[in-house]
Amino acid sequence: VRKALGAHRSQLLQQFFTDAFLLSTISFVISLGLVEIALPFFHSLTGVKLSFDSIFMPWLILGYLGLISFVAFVAGSYPALYLSAFQTIEVITGRPKTGNAASIFRSILVVGQFTISIGLIVASSIIFIQINYMKHETLGFKKEQIVITQMASDSIKKTIPTLKSKLIAYSGIVNVAASSHVPGTISGWHAFVPQGYSLDQTQVMANISINPDFIATSGIQIVDGRNFSHEIFKDQSESIIINEAAAKQFGWKDPIGKTIRNLPNDTNKTVIGVVANFHLRSLHHQIMPLYIDYDPASFRYISIKIKPDHISETLSFLRKKWAEITPAQTLDYFFLDEAFDLQYRDDEKLGIILFNLTFLAILIACLGLFGLASFTAEKRTKEIGIRKALGASTASIIMLLLKEFIKWIFIANVIAWPIAYFAMNRWLQDFAHRINIGLSAFVLAGLIVLVLALMTVSYRAIKAARANPVDALRYE
Repeated sequence: VRKALGAHRSQLLQQFFTDAFLLSTISFVISLGLVEIALPFFHSLTGVKLSFDSIFMPWLILGYLGLISFVAFVAGSYPALYLSAFQTIEVITGRPKTGNAASIFRSILVVGQFTISIGLIVASSIIFIQINYMKHETLGFKKEQIVITQMASDSIKKTIPTLKSKLIAYSGIVNVAASSHVPGTISGWHAFVPQGYSLDQTQVMANISINPDFIATSGIQIVDGRNFSHEIFKDQSESIIINEAAAKQFGWKDPIGKTIRNLPNDTNKTVIGVVANFHLRSLHHQIMPLYIDYDPASFRYISIKIKPDHISETLSFLRKKWAEITPAQTLDYFFLDEAFDLQYRDDEKLGIILFNLTFLAILIACLGLFGLASFTAEKRTKEIGIRKALGASTASIIMLLLKEFIKWIFIANVIAWPIAYFAMNRWLQDFAHRINIGLSAFVLAGLIVLVLALMTVSYRAIKAARANPVDALRYE
């Protein structure tokens, strides 16, 4: 109509781009409000505290103007360049030659949106399954109901025997142990020369020091030989315990009695026991050869095994006795299971971030799909009216409108599945102990997107199918 009244194409281009720029500007203003609302959640998720005022820095304002202009250009290009090129007579008579280009472009956008949504659902599912697997996988030790406190000074080490005797007298406390490290903390790594190896065949092993109570307190199994003993004093200077990984790496079928030279200390100690493999670090890492000695001077942690009943009363007793025995140091403690699981905090954050991105991606995709469904139903109004006039049922009309969208969801799955599999398989390579990627996560993602898409489209499809065909067919 505007062209018929004398408007030039340049004027139409200006109108379309101006409308797009205004919409982009309004959207930007609304997004600023959403950002301010979301900042506390972002801080709780990442631990990074950002100030809302920082977004108004001069160089950022220039970037915002560029972003608004870019979005306006991209959004306005289609109506500005494509629709303004229509011939006036063809549009007025209702026969514009739109061709298939617009339809193909719309389909690509819908498939792209749902490909991203499906990929994010798959990624989130696999991340949460992997984290759940790591938290419940057998670790080789019992991390539950163990209270850990760190010794602040060497003087506290002398009170360990007294502390143990006072604490285990309480019914809620099972055992007390001391060590240089506990699972979840970074252990020492040193160079060792096992018996039968030359100096140029040095082996790198993890190294922790424990007292005889540590193995029982942590629930670690001795598979060969014996534990350290309080009664055998030479255990501190002559004896060591290794894990199964060390015996396997050194090719020792009978490791008891073998010696290992500690290069940093230049000492030779004899293996008196072998413990089952247990994880000192998270499941990101393989279980490495482990050298365990009995060196009280290296102790830094006290492990207190408590019963699961009446934990608050037990902790109150622990604080009281600690204050009596070691008044110079306040009791600061943590639970071993909570500290060990903190190693997966970054993975959990990634999962939560992907979950929220998934929600936003699905929301945006469904909004676009609803608009496209409305456009399709409007475009096929007369076709639907004719079909209903010829006896087509409401169900058949609904399926007519839905089948095209189902086809797009199927194509999105075909594209998203291999991409998601490749990306998540690469992510899982960072874990020495990991799940096998199964089909369930992909099927679940496909079903979720399909159900949401059908729910989104069904409202508009049902409305179109129930419309009076007379309203669709009459000319005036």
